[in-house]
Amino acid sequence: MIKISLIIPVYNAEKYLEETLECIIRQTLKEIEIILVDDGSKDRSGEICDRFAERDTRIQVIHQENKGMCASRNYAMSIAQGEYIAFADNDDLVSEDFLESNYTYAKKTNADIVKFGRRTIYINDQNEDMGGETRRFSNRVLKGKEITAHYFDLQKMGALSAVWDGLYKKELIENNKVTFYEDFRYGCEDTIFCRQLVCYAKIFALHEGCYYYHYVRSAYSASAKFNEKALDKYKTACALEEKVWKKLKINCLNDGKKELGVTKDYLIPILFMLCDKNCTFSYQRKKDYLNMIHRQSGYRMNLNLRKLLNLMRKNKKQTVVILLFELKLYRGLLKVAERYKKVIDNRLKNGKGAV
Repeated sequence: MIKISLIIPVYNAEKYLEETLECIIRQTLKEIEIILVDDGSKDRSGEICDRFAERDTRIQVIHQENKGMCASRNYAMSIAQGEYIAFADNDDLVSEDFLESNYTYAKKTNADIVKFGRRTIYINDQNEDMGGETRRFSNRVLKGKEITAHYFDLQKMGALSAVWDGLYKKELIENNKVTFYEDFRYGCEDTIFCRQLVCYAKIFALHEGCYYYHYVRSAYSASAKFNEKALDKYKTACALEEKVWKKLKINCLNDGKKELGVTKDYLIPILFMLCDKNCTFSYQRKKDYLNMIHRQSGYRMNLNLRKLLNLMRKNKKQTVVILLFELKLYRGLLKVAERYKKVIDNRLKNGKGAV
């Protein structure tokens, strides 16, 4: 019996891939399959995959023309045989009990989804380790309506953002036909996959311990590069998540958690892109773009005095962004965003993470 199918899309990762695969094949859980999807790599990545497959019969390699990470993951999920599915990036590392410890916890709790701790390591353009940050959870099991009640809390703690920090019951994915959006090639694909899948989960478990080591490389990350499609992904992702709120019948009008979530995940990233040095938009074009998303219902803030005061208590900086956006004071909003971006960039350069 295959307990876990570990899916790793591979693209031009020859610098990091061998180290990643070495720690994967040393997993203490032996009843696994490892599906490597070589997505049209132009370097030696495909050869490295084949070489490891010769060493370990649990490894299956698919070579395909370049279709993107989402298409690679979708195909791998369609052929996966494991009871649970896990993901890894082709340049990250994991602990040796990454799969065994979380599979044991999944079986103990009968969880549809398990989320666990991870460490993010920041690497600069000179390939220097600038430090990082660790996110951990306390053991907790949410069932049924508890998942809906704590949806925005899970979002805030980062449990619904990445896919490589979790295990997902294959049956849950398959029965509900949840896949990665293949049009997303610049980020947000993990977020939407997690948030759509949580709609169908009956048991959602948080597991203590740090098992995954995610490397953010300033010269390697696709999500760091500006273009219009990358900008539009946030607008599209917000619309898709709005469908999740409706499906879960979440009341988004009262406590401000939805507004803070949308601001953090979908508004501030747009503002940061518009402030990026590579953005060639005129102020008028930026204003038109902000007006366009302002009309999108997912970005509607539904402010009143009570909610505004509640938001100020929770996060003053984001509340200023929300207020300026709601009042359409875009010039001031962009100036605030520019200053905020510099603070975030400096923190990331020093390995302190975002605030």
